[in-house]
Amino acid sequence: MSMKYSLSLTLMVIGLSILFSCDDDDMQDIKRPILLPGDTTLGIAQGMRNNIDWTASGYAVEIDSVNEVYAINFETFNEFGHRRENLTLSNIRLQTSPFELVDDPELGKVDVFYSTVGADGDSLEDVYVMKDGSTNQFSILEVDSIQQIIKGGFEINFKIRNQNDKVNQNNPDEIIFESILYSVKYK
Repeated sequence: MSMKYSLSLTLMVIGLSILFSCDDDDMQDIKRPILLPGDTTLGIAQGMRNNIDWTASGYAVEIDSVNEVYAINFETFNEFGHRRENLTLSNIRLQTSPFELVDDPELGKVDVFYSTVGADGDSLEDVYVMKDGSTNQFSILEVDSIQQIIKGGFEINFKIRNQNDKVNQNNPDEIIFESILYSVKYK
């Protein structure tokens, strides 16, 4: 075998392996988008999302100062810092206990909203609702009023709100959050 032929064959094999490995990476990005937590200074949530490790940044805000009612928001971002997910639990009183979850605001129950976000993080993509018949739980395990930190956990199963209105066909029809533990600051 000539040196020229050997070199050409080697370069072709390397080129093909790079080409096919890039194609595979691109397909992986479509199937499973990059979901990064972003800045976790104000809080974090960690657990499983559709059987894959999931970490999100989080924070709590007071939405009703008279009744001391809060909302907790969790977000993930892509590698460019654009928001990709938004999970909000609202109508929360700072007391240690499990809470009943609902999709629409109802007195004494925690309202849940989950969506994916597209474009450069400012475009609502697909909206999900809680899946009927699933065990959906949210609890506060600890309220540290000195450090102003809320700790707890949740497990929530979502389904796409309306299959006909699905914006991003790569998004799964169901999102299952399991064994999520969170710690967020409140003011």
